[in-house]
Amino acid sequence: MSIIQGVVEEHGAAFSLAQAQEEEHQDHIRLRQEQDVAYQIGLQADQVRNSIFPFSITQGFLSR
Repeated sequence: MSIIQGVVEEHGAAFSLAQAQEEEHQDHIRLRQEQDVAYQIGLQADQVRNSIFPFSITQGFLSR
């Protein structure tokens, strides 16, 4: 058995686990970024809607 093969057999499982954890971490980062983008789009839509229709049902027409 070569030295490289021995090292791979000895540490392969740990490397696979670390790789899986890194992929999961990257997935969480991507999900958070997608959620942030969706939030910003919703916020901008609300701002546009409020500039077009400045009076909401909850605010009433006299409070602005």
